[in-house]
Amino acid sequence: MYPPPRLTIRTKPDPTLEELAAPVIQAHTPPAPVSVDTANERIPVAKQALIVDDNAINRKLLSAWMKRHKLPFKEAKDGLQALNTFKESNGMFDVVIMDISMPVMDGMTSTRLIREYEKENDLQPSHIIALTGLTSSSARLEAWTSGVDDFLTKPVDFKKLETLIEKGRGGEGEGTGFWKEEGE
Repeated sequence: MYPPPRLTIRTKPDPTLEELAAPVIQAHTPPAPVSVDTANERIPVAKQALIVDDNAINRKLLSAWMKRHKLPFKEAKDGLQALNTFKESNGMFDVVIMDISMPVMDGMTSTRLIREYEKENDLQPSHIIALTGLTSSSARLEAWTSGVDDFLTKPVDFKKLETLIEKGRGGEGEGTGFWKEEGE
């Protein structure tokens, strides 16, 4: 025969349903709100932008994005108009978003002339971001040698644009941004 089962003596009462459910409820309860220190919040480097594109729809999209980010801007529909606007403002643009393929004057020629104007007038160099449908390495190299800091392909990736503007010319700029995009 089998020995009788052992008797278990309990010193604590059985846990209540609330006690059993407490760990599950805690696991599914959202954490308390986190306070955000706005004193250390990133402020975009740019104070004024110049949008250069021969396509009115592209200018409208970029303008809407600038307005949403409360970034003052001016527009130009070709490279010559961009150069003249840049000179009239005495280089007050922190950021120039430059289309490459445009009538009258292309973006690379305009960029070269803007860079010459900056040097002749001892101006702080603007952060020039090429925006184009051209994706070849030769187009990227020509843009870089023209004085472009960064290179974005169309359609515009507004998140990348925001990152480039926030980092400014000294961040992703100096021509490095467009080489990174190929390997992403």
